[in-house]
Amino acid sequence: MKLPEWANWLARDEHGELWAYSVKPLRREDGFWDLKSSEDKCIGIEETDDTFSPVKWTDKEPTNMKRVRESVGLLAEELNRITNAKAHGYDEVPTIADIINEPNHYKGKHGIETIDVIRNFGNDDMVAGFYWGNAIKYMTRYRNKNGLEDLKKARKNLDWLIEHMEAIE
Repeated sequence: MKLPEWANWLARDEHGELWAYSVKPLRREDGFWDLKSSEDKCIGIEETDDTFSPVKWTDKEPTNMKRVRESVGLLAEELNRITNAKAHGYDEVPTIADIINEPNHYKGKHGIETIDVIRNFGNDDMVAGFYWGNAIKYMTRYRNKNGLEDLKKARKNLDWLIEHMEAIE
Protein backbone atom coordinates (compact mmCIF):
# COMPACT_ATOMS: atom_id res chain seq x y z
CA MET A 1 0.00 0.00 0.00
CA LYS A 2 1.29 3.43 -0.92
CA LEU A 3 1.85 5.81 1.98
CA PRO A 4 -0.41 8.86 1.71
CA GLU A 5 1.39 12.20 1.41
CA TRP A 6 -0.08 13.37 4.71
CA ALA A 7 1.46 10.36 6.55
CA ASN A 8 4.19 11.76 8.79
CA TRP A 9 4.39 9.00 11.42
CA LEU A 10 4.30 5.19 11.47
CA ALA A 11 3.53 3.10 14.56
CA ARG A 12 2.41 -0.45 15.33
CA ASP A 13 -0.62 -1.22 17.45
CA GLU A 14 -0.81 -3.88 20.16
CA HIS A 15 -1.56 -6.54 17.49
CA GLY A 16 1.52 -5.64 15.42
CA GLU A 17 -0.46 -3.90 12.69
CA LEU A 18 1.11 -0.83 11.11
CA TRP A 19 -0.68 2.54 11.14
CA ALA A 20 0.16 5.86 9.46
CA TYR A 21 -0.59 9.10 11.31
CA SER A 22 -0.65 12.74 10.20
CA VAL A 23 0.79 13.83 13.58
CA LYS A 24 2.86 12.01 16.20
CA PRO A 25 0.44 9.70 18.00
CA LEU A 26 0.20 9.66 21.77
CA ARG A 27 0.77 6.50 23.81
CA ARG A 28 -2.13 5.99 26.18
CA GLU A 29 -1.74 4.32 29.58
CA ASP A 30 -3.16 1.08 28.14
CA GLY A 31 -0.39 1.03 25.50
CA PHE A 32 -2.56 1.97 22.53
CA TRP A 33 -1.59 4.76 20.12
CA ASP A 34 -4.11 7.57 19.84
CA LEU A 35 -4.67 10.80 17.89
CA LYS A 36 -4.33 14.19 19.55
CA SER A 37 -7.49 15.65 18.00
CA SER A 38 -10.37 14.75 15.70
CA GLU A 39 -8.69 16.76 12.92
CA ASP A 40 -5.71 14.39 12.82
CA LYS A 41 -5.63 11.60 10.24
CA CYS A 42 -4.89 7.91 10.72
CA ILE A 43 -5.03 4.90 8.38
CA GLY A 44 -4.02 1.25 8.62
CA ILE A 45 -1.16 0.23 6.33
CA GLU A 46 -1.20 -3.23 4.78
CA GLU A 47 2.30 -4.66 4.74
CA THR A 48 3.72 -7.25 2.38
CA ASP A 49 6.96 -9.07 3.18
CA ASP A 50 9.73 -6.53 3.78
CA THR A 51 7.84 -3.55 2.35
CA PHE A 52 8.88 -1.23 5.16
CA SER A 53 12.21 -2.86 6.05
CA PRO A 54 14.33 0.14 4.97
CA VAL A 55 12.42 2.40 7.35
CA LYS A 56 14.06 2.30 10.76
CA TRP A 57 11.58 2.34 13.64
CA THR A 58 10.75 0.50 16.83
CA ASP A 59 7.58 -0.73 18.48
CA LYS A 60 8.19 1.61 21.42
CA GLU A 61 8.31 4.88 19.48
CA PRO A 62 6.61 5.99 16.27
CA THR A 63 8.82 6.60 13.25
CA ASN A 64 8.92 10.18 12.00
CA MET A 65 8.42 9.70 8.25
CA LYS A 66 8.67 13.43 7.63
CA ARG A 67 12.20 13.42 9.09
CA VAL A 68 13.07 10.32 7.05
CA ARG A 69 11.84 12.07 3.89
CA GLU A 70 13.86 15.19 4.74
CA SER A 71 17.02 13.30 5.72
CA VAL A 72 17.24 11.43 2.44
CA GLY A 73 15.94 14.37 0.41
CA LEU A 74 13.07 12.45 -1.13
CA LEU A 75 9.57 13.46 -2.07
CA ALA A 76 6.66 11.39 -0.79
CA GLU A 77 6.35 9.42 -4.05
CA GLU A 78 10.05 8.57 -4.06
CA LEU A 79 9.89 7.38 -0.45
CA ASN A 80 6.90 5.21 -1.30
CA ARG A 81 8.86 3.70 -4.19
CA ILE A 82 11.79 2.88 -1.88
CA THR A 83 9.71 1.47 0.96
CA ASN A 84 7.76 -0.67 -1.50
CA ALA A 85 10.85 -1.78 -3.45
CA LYS A 86 10.80 -5.35 -2.13
CA ALA A 87 7.09 -5.66 -2.81
CA HIS A 88 7.72 -4.60 -6.42
CA GLY A 89 10.45 -7.18 -6.97
CA TYR A 90 13.60 -5.10 -6.50
CA ASP A 91 16.52 -7.00 -4.98
CA GLU A 92 18.35 -4.00 -3.53
CA VAL A 93 16.70 -1.35 -1.41
CA PRO A 94 18.49 2.00 -0.96
CA THR A 95 19.65 2.58 2.60
CA ILE A 96 18.45 5.49 4.71
CA ALA A 97 21.07 7.94 5.93
CA ASP A 98 22.42 7.76 9.49
CA ILE A 99 21.13 11.08 10.81
CA ILE A 100 23.06 10.75 14.09
CA ASN A 101 26.59 10.08 12.85
CA GLU A 102 26.49 11.08 9.17
CA PRO A 103 23.77 13.71 8.66
CA ASN A 104 23.62 14.68 4.98
CA HIS A 105 22.12 18.07 5.78
CA TYR A 106 25.44 19.21 7.32
CA LYS A 107 27.54 18.31 4.28
CA GLY A 108 28.43 20.76 1.55
CA LYS A 109 28.51 20.01 -2.15
CA HIS A 110 32.06 18.64 -1.83
CA GLY A 111 31.23 16.40 1.16
CA ILE A 112 32.85 18.61 3.81
CA GLU A 113 30.91 18.62 7.07
CA THR A 114 30.24 21.73 9.15
CA ILE A 115 31.93 20.14 12.17
CA ASP A 116 35.19 19.79 10.21
CA VAL A 117 35.13 23.50 9.33
CA ILE A 118 34.57 24.41 13.00
CA ARG A 119 37.40 22.13 14.13
CA ASN A 120 39.71 23.55 11.46
CA PHE A 121 39.07 27.27 11.98
CA GLY A 122 37.96 27.51 15.64
CA ASN A 123 40.28 27.76 18.61
CA ASP A 124 40.00 25.27 21.52
CA ASP A 125 37.43 27.37 23.40
CA MET A 126 35.27 27.85 20.32
CA VAL A 127 35.24 24.13 19.50
CA ALA A 128 34.47 23.16 23.12
CA GLY A 129 31.70 25.77 23.24
CA PHE A 130 30.19 24.42 20.04
CA TYR A 131 30.05 20.87 21.44
CA TRP A 132 28.71 22.05 24.81
CA GLY A 133 26.05 24.28 23.24
CA ASN A 134 24.85 21.57 20.86
CA ALA A 135 24.60 19.03 23.69
CA ILE A 136 22.47 21.46 25.72
CA LYS A 137 20.32 22.26 22.68
CA TYR A 138 19.55 18.61 21.93
CA MET A 139 18.89 17.73 25.59
CA THR A 140 16.45 20.60 26.11
CA ARG A 141 14.42 19.99 22.95
CA TYR A 142 14.22 16.17 22.87
CA ARG A 143 10.75 15.95 24.46
CA ASN A 144 9.18 18.32 21.94
CA LYS A 145 11.04 17.50 18.76
CA ASN A 146 12.84 14.24 17.92
CA GLY A 147 12.85 12.25 21.17
CA LEU A 148 15.53 9.58 21.38
CA GLU A 149 17.21 10.84 18.21
CA ASP A 150 17.98 14.18 19.89
CA LEU A 151 19.33 12.43 23.00
CA LYS A 152 21.70 10.44 20.79
CA LYS A 153 22.83 13.67 19.13
CA ALA A 154 23.41 15.21 22.57
CA ARG A 155 25.47 12.18 23.59
CA LYS A 156 27.50 12.45 20.36
CA ASN A 157 28.32 16.10 21.13
CA LEU A 158 29.22 15.24 24.75
CA ASP A 159 31.54 12.49 23.49
CA TRP A 160 33.19 15.00 21.16
CA LEU A 161 33.54 17.49 24.03
CA ILE A 162 35.15 14.86 26.29
CA GLU A 163 37.57 13.78 23.53
CA HIS A 164 38.42 17.42 22.82
CA MET A 165 39.04 18.25 26.49
CA GLU A 166 41.20 15.13 26.95
CA ALA A 167 43.25 16.07 23.88
CA ILE A 168 44.01 19.61 25.07
CA GLU A 169 44.84 18.71 28.69
